[in-house]
Amino acid sequence: MDTRTRLQDVEILGFDLGHGESAIALAMLSTTVEPQILDLYGARSILTAVARHPTRGVLIGDDAYLSRNVSELAIAFKSPEVERREVHEPIVLFVGKILEVLLRDRKITGGEATLFFVGCPSGWSEHVRARYAALLRRAGMSQVTVWPESRAALVYARDAGYISQDLAEGAILIVDIGSSTTDFTAVRDLTIRLSDFGRNALGGGLLDKAILERTVATHPRQAELRGIFAAYPVYAAICELECRKVKEMYFSNPDMWLDTPASRSVRLETTPPLYVDVVITPQVMDDLLMIPLPQLQERSWRVAFREALEHARERMREEQPRLVLLTGGASRMAFTADLCAEVFPQARIVRGAEPEFAIARGLASAGRVELKTAAFREALARLLASGQLRRTVEERLPALMNAVALFLAQRLSDHSVLPAFRDWQVGRVRTLTALEDTIPARAVEWLASVEGRQLLAQVVATWFAELLPEVEKLTDPICDTHRIPHASLSVPAFLNMRQIAEVPEGMVDMSHMTFLGDIGNLVTVLGSILVAKILGGGGTALLLPGPLGLVIGMVIGLVTLSLGKGIMIDWLKSVELPILARGLITESRVKTALVAHQGEFTDKIHDALLVNSPTFAEFLDAIAQSITDALHKAADRAVLLIR
Repeated sequence: MDTRTRLQDVEILGFDLGHGESAIALAMLSTTVEPQILDLYGARSILTAVARHPTRGVLIGDDAYLSRNVSELAIAFKSPEVERREVHEPIVLFVGKILEVLLRDRKITGGEATLFFVGCPSGWSEHVRARYAALLRRAGMSQVTVWPESRAALVYARDAGYISQDLAEGAILIVDIGSSTTDFTAVRDLTIRLSDFGRNALGGGLLDKAILERTVATHPRQAELRGIFAAYPVYAAICELECRKVKEMYFSNPDMWLDTPASRSVRLETTPPLYVDVVITPQVMDDLLMIPLPQLQERSWRVAFREALEHARERMREEQPRLVLLTGGASRMAFTADLCAEVFPQARIVRGAEPEFAIARGLASAGRVELKTAAFREALARLLASGQLRRTVEERLPALMNAVALFLAQRLSDHSVLPAFRDWQVGRVRTLTALEDTIPARAVEWLASVEGRQLLAQVVATWFAELLPEVEKLTDPICDTHRIPHASLSVPAFLNMRQIAEVPEGMVDMSHMTFLGDIGNLVTVLGSILVAKILGGGGTALLLPGPLGLVIGMVIGLVTLSLGKGIMIDWLKSVELPILARGLITESRVKTALVAHQGEFTDKIHDALLVNSPTFAEFLDAIAQSITDALHKAADRAVLLIR
């Protein structure tokens, strides 16, 4: 289905085809209203049973097992073995009849306007899910997606408010106990799925069969009853359904049956009629829960469930759950919550208010979120593909160059020129020529140091902070369209700030910094100050004795002041001046000169950065990619806000 079709006001049906009972929830794509449970034949859930009647055709639900003269009554037919006739035929009949009733009663529109999201146990493989989806399409669901039921339970728990913000920021375990399987989904922060796993045989339906077997074994006409079941499987199915009803009756309020057993009677239309009484007391149920079952490798239901919980605890050993949420109709068995509390003593144990509808609602919500999320991601993908993001970053690149140029002009003076000058003053640097040579090396060393890189990174980070509002102007319309807060696509929380702050090697290439290579400009300033001091009187004897020295000094001064750099200043640069003479030039005088020339230095650095623009282009690409990656991560989190 293309995006335009998905954005129409379509119906999304969450179909929980359960081993024991089934439920259907409806959500409209254009709304955020909680999915509504659709009734079938006046009931909100329907028994997963299907039969053929000689005159009425296909019957489903209670109608299938209460009607007389039915043939091939099928129950508990949900199975991963979809190639078996006793699995795929009843599924096609059951689903097809439900669709027929929904369309007849105008509960759904059908066709392209109706999308189905059908649940499956987490333990089913991708291959089985694909086979199952094909079977559902054969039954009439032209547009169907098969989703793990435990993930649907997570969506339901979020929407129903069972997961508060404090619990959301940690590990959560969803335990979906159905009639045929028990599924587990472990998640962290509602976004990182730790694992999906399940016990395909561990379901409440096993207890139905155990109750039936005990009922038959204690019946006074046991042999006759077994013969009837073998000859007429429909009667065995009817009795198993009654066992399920008595089990549900018992667990709805176990204290009620302390004195009087939970019971129902079934009349089998044989000649003469045969009555089967299903009776459950607390002692009977305790015994049944501890009986070894062949479907569980001769472990009892209670033991197998506890082992499944312990397996889940082991898989979550790095971060134990803060919340254990129980869903599925079989979670009404109170002892399941007790066992969860024993295995996860530090967790909050929660059972949903209507666990039998949790999966259907979760599937409908998940389907709606899936479609809206796809549209949301496509809108984001269109923005990124348009080049607007890169152009926005590129438009801010001159501001970054200006900031870096000013930073270098200020910091290199402080961290390379002045320290080198101080060393020259005290004689550690012997000549002005040596000073000229050491300053570029010191500049490179400082810029590569931890301090230099951190300070330059701060310049880049400040520039980047000024860029982000321009990025948000591009993403805000997407948030508005999909009804999520603008902050949902705020990228700072998802940025790799180390990558942002890590200035690429060569971005500031000292070989391009001609103002440093031509550091003689600075030395000329120092030389001019020195010569002026010497010629200012009283210092002539420091250079040469006698009048000749005065003449030579005057010549040096005239040459220096007129040419700035020349033969005489070159000679001066090679002279190893006395310490006393060097002290004539104060550091404050040098600082004043550096400040006066700062604008010139900044311009020369800026020109050097322009020469090195290819490396800046790589930096631009890295920034744009980092923002893109952050937007994708923000989108992953933002989809949790989509309803």
